[in-house]
Amino acid sequence: MSETDDTSLARSESSAPSVRTRPEEDFSWIIAAYSRHRLRELTQELDKDLGENRGPQCYLPPVLLDTNPVHHRQSLQEQIFPNPRAINEDLLDLGKSNLLLEAPAGMGKSTFLKVYQESRLQRGEAEEYPLTVYLDLGLLPKGSGFNEFYPLYFSHVSEMILREKEEQPDLVLDEEILKQTLKRMVLTGQVMFLLDGLDRMAADDRFQFFYDVVVDGDALHDNLAVMAMRPVGFGPMATTSVVKRGQDACFRMTFQKLDEKSCKAYLGEIGNKPLIDNMRLFSSEIFQTPYLLRLLRSVAQAGRLEEVRNQTTFFETWLSLVLPEGEDKEEVELRHRILSRLGTISLELAEADRFQRFEEADTGYEMDLLEGDPSLLNDGTLLWNLDPILRQTQHKWEYRHPVFQEFFAGRHLARKPERDELIKARGRDTRWESLLKFSIGSISGSLDTIYDLLIETGALFLAGNALPEAQKLSESRRLMVGQLLKYQDREQYPQFSRNRLVQPPKVISALGQEKTREMICELLKRENRNTRILYGVLDLLCTLHKIKLIDVIDCQDFSPVNALPELHEFLKERSDPESVDQKVMKRWGEMVTVSQGKFIYQNERDEEDHIYLKEFAIMKCPVTNALWKQFDPEGELRHPKFSYDDDQPVIGINYYEATLFALWMGLRLPTEKEWEKAARGTDGRDYPWGDALGYQSGFTNTADFVLGRTSAVESFEDGLSPYGCYDMAGNVWEWCVQLYSSKFSTQKVVRGGAWMNYMVHAKCVFRNSFDPAEHHPGVGLRCVSPDLAETDDDE
Repeated sequence: MSETDDTSLARSESSAPSVRTRPEEDFSWIIAAYSRHRLRELTQELDKDLGENRGPQCYLPPVLLDTNPVHHRQSLQEQIFPNPRAINEDLLDLGKSNLLLEAPAGMGKSTFLKVYQESRLQRGEAEEYPLTVYLDLGLLPKGSGFNEFYPLYFSHVSEMILREKEEQPDLVLDEEILKQTLKRMVLTGQVMFLLDGLDRMAADDRFQFFYDVVVDGDALHDNLAVMAMRPVGFGPMATTSVVKRGQDACFRMTFQKLDEKSCKAYLGEIGNKPLIDNMRLFSSEIFQTPYLLRLLRSVAQAGRLEEVRNQTTFFETWLSLVLPEGEDKEEVELRHRILSRLGTISLELAEADRFQRFEEADTGYEMDLLEGDPSLLNDGTLLWNLDPILRQTQHKWEYRHPVFQEFFAGRHLARKPERDELIKARGRDTRWESLLKFSIGSISGSLDTIYDLLIETGALFLAGNALPEAQKLSESRRLMVGQLLKYQDREQYPQFSRNRLVQPPKVISALGQEKTREMICELLKRENRNTRILYGVLDLLCTLHKIKLIDVIDCQDFSPVNALPELHEFLKERSDPESVDQKVMKRWGEMVTVSQGKFIYQNERDEEDHIYLKEFAIMKCPVTNALWKQFDPEGELRHPKFSYDDDQPVIGINYYEATLFALWMGLRLPTEKEWEKAARGTDGRDYPWGDALGYQSGFTNTADFVLGRTSAVESFEDGLSPYGCYDMAGNVWEWCVQLYSSKFSTQKVVRGGAWMNYMVHAKCVFRNSFDPAEHHPGVGLRCVSPDLAETDDDE
């Protein structure tokens, strides 16, 4: 055979040399080993946490909602009142490699990811992303951004796989080769990363991680990432455009709120108790948060539910289970030190405006706050018995749920001498409401003095929401709070719906006339004003003077009310330059005259059916934000997304508030006939400017033109009514009155259409109605001169 002959020698298969693959180089072996050991550990953890039976009484599987921008065409109504679709498909079928789950604390994000990992591991090796790994990003070192992520991944997976040596002592594994194989698995897209605790990273690290993984998109290569976080921001480094790019590049999800049926199934027989129904009204967060609902069930399972009367006693009872009193003096003192220290820290954080509930970007608190107290910290680590209350990350700590901060701060405040002053100062601050509720629930003495402070300063929503906590409160104060909150929207405030039964004479009888008058005068003061409860104040004042407010509203004759001495200062404000800005009052309170005579009302074209009205004046524009602020200087915009500038119409004003504003202005709301004549003139036109003109723009702001918000009230000069009124079609619905209608209807009429409705609804004859207590984003108001323009048939 020639030396240059390249012919291969024939070799039998049995004699061919072979190289045996090491197990740590084999993807399938690594996946199987990791899955086996992780599944064993994870199932034990979940069984301990949730119980072996994962039925509805042990675990409430969350319903995922799709919160991504909708790319198909939607009406404005669908955009304003979104109804996210439930996600029924598997996460793998969502079509994105980066998924972002955003949900508040206590909703079960960690549990969801772990249960999902367990289900994947139980199914065996999957075709797509066969290695499913759960990692807590809160364990990454501060300042590392994405840099330390892969070491965390290698460490976790290697730890699981090396447990194989415990079962096979003769097994030899090269950790460096294992690491290289894990790298290859990442590079070839074999991994599904379930990444918990993105919110527990420092803000700059969170942004860098999000940028590298989602915006830049290369950090995790072709692997799937499911990231979970509370809805917080990404810090000062995150520009709006970058965050928007990231949000568009990932699939965004949240959890649906728990429904009543699921809650009752989870709670079992205690779910139908009257106590639970009352707590569901006044402490709804407990029943919307799986973590808190679980605490309630643990109290019931311990046989301690009879000790629970309200939210405060519920948390006190639960606290006695996780931090029991102890039997000897030393244990009692230790518990006292723990609770005292937690109370002090929690209140100090609140006073520094560092509420965990309202975190924006920076999350958690510095470990320095806990140092020096061995009852909380040992060698830089939180004590084990605090685990149900606090959680520690690599560099910070936080409360398991924001309500714990408010609970400890509230019970601590209840014992401080300056308690009353702080409650008075913070009573109308919504950020403090939960904390102050706990404080009221922790006070052992009479609460009448504190409630007098809350009532007189207009902090009625705190007073009303804290009623179940106020065990030692007189019936007179309960009745007064009920009277002032009786005209609230039942959907928004279902806990106050029972207040409709409160009768003003009973309030006066319980309080006494002088005390009632004193409270009314305080509530009418400008510095204490809360427009949402003013109608209840006026109702009580009229009853005090034996005037039936409902009769006054029916006939629209406010002269008896205007003459009440308690209203003198209130009504004088509109002309007092020290109280209001007269330039604003003149600019936005301008009125136009509607001449006397007949006009075509609705579709009554026959001349004998035309309606005669006397001359009257009507506001040239809907009431603007600037004008409303003169009446309600401490109030906040109800729907700032849709109306925010001074020259935009005020929205979200209900019928009761509109009535009080008109009274304050020395005016009233228009009747339907007055409104319609001012809108269409005498010739029966469809729109204030005439015909629809083929839906041309430039006449009105309706949903046809998809502006998506209110417009400045003087934007559409071409759409002026015959008498010179702006926005009589579109922009906002306007409250109108129907004379003597109180016995026949509980709904109140609005006219004119709105920015969120179509142009056909803005026709001058179109009638709509709302509940008088509703704060609808499409409803505003306009006022007319005080004397009725309508006449009796005889006249």
